[in-house]
Amino acid sequence: MRTFFVSTPIGAEKICLQELYFHWPRLLGKDARPLQEELPEVQIHEGGLEFQCELFVGLQLNFFLKTANRILLRLDSFRVRDLPKFYNRMLELSWNDYLIDSDIEWEISAQKSRLNNERRLEESAAAALGKRLPKGEKSARIKQKVFIRVIDDICTISLDSSGDHLHKRGWGVLKGEAPLRETLASRLLSELCGDADLTTTQKVHLLDPMMGSATFLTEARSQYFGNFSRHFSFQDWIKCPKLFRTSLWPANYKEVIPNLFLSFQGIDISEKMVQVADKNWRSLAQTLEKTHKEFLTAVDCRFDHSDALLEPVPVAGKTGSPVWVIVNPPYGERISNSSIGFEETVEKICINYNPSRLGILLPERATLKHAPQGYRQERQVKLNNGGIRCLFRVLTRV
Repeated sequence: MRTFFVSTPIGAEKICLQELYFHWPRLLGKDARPLQEELPEVQIHEGGLEFQCELFVGLQLNFFLKTANRILLRLDSFRVRDLPKFYNRMLELSWNDYLIDSDIEWEISAQKSRLNNERRLEESAAAALGKRLPKGEKSARIKQKVFIRVIDDICTISLDSSGDHLHKRGWGVLKGEAPLRETLASRLLSELCGDADLTTTQKVHLLDPMMGSATFLTEARSQYFGNFSRHFSFQDWIKCPKLFRTSLWPANYKEVIPNLFLSFQGIDISEKMVQVADKNWRSLAQTLEKTHKEFLTAVDCRFDHSDALLEPVPVAGKTGSPVWVIVNPPYGERISNSSIGFEETVEKICINYNPSRLGILLPERATLKHAPQGYRQERQVKLNNGGIRCLFRVLTRV
């Protein structure tokens, strides 16, 4: 059994745990069949989840978790107060099971400890690794990353199995101004859905009236699909499971994959962003067609070039289907050319599109003295978006 740490944005731990419970039965055992073991006990920490499982199983979380930042494999944890002991423990680790060479990237932090010089820690770690592994040569492969944390004289050493941050899905590479991270978009979609189950959401038409590059919509479309199209660090490990070195390994996942919503629609005032959104959607569609063709169910999606607040854009959803709106309107520097306030924005969205549920991301300083007529605020969630303290408010029609 190995110890894994799933790194998450602070505040997203419980949502990521829900994801973990949902996807656990979809993971494969060593026989390439659906996993039979139950999810082990999970410890919730600020900024992540920790648990033990087989290496083969834990690595697969890179494919499925949408709110996680990265998946770390714990290599060691020990009490240390001097560099010689730290060096010797680094020297003793089984680096040859994972790394090809010593050309790696270090992420080191130290606080409240006798060993608090991060530069000296990195030098000592690099020296130990250099003694165990050959010097690296520059190549096109992902550079491996090792995380070292020393807090209260406890040193934890972890190997990153993800590589690029997990918000980089491999599709939707075109962005607009002040783009929303995919991991945050996935979290907000979960907050919007709340306790609603799939039988409810699968009847819903999802609308983003200020879609930008369509991050909310592409995340909603791909919510339950595994990310089998991008490369992860662990696939370059010496100890990478053989199954994940082949090109056909995604075919082992046989479960029918549910759609989160019935249909999708995006609106943007910028014609350029409508084109960007369309390209991102097509990129996602091509990826899903390639990796999930056997289980793919078609969904309707439409993009409109219009000012969604100036006048209503016809809703493209199936007649009688409820409309949910999720939106990240301009704020901060992006609002400089706007003459409309936050309260009026919320009111116009409710009047123009009559959503049965509305999720809107606004800066924490934005005051909403009251919900629009016919609506009530169900909940609000504090979070950080690109350094701006924000609130995600969910309103429901009374």
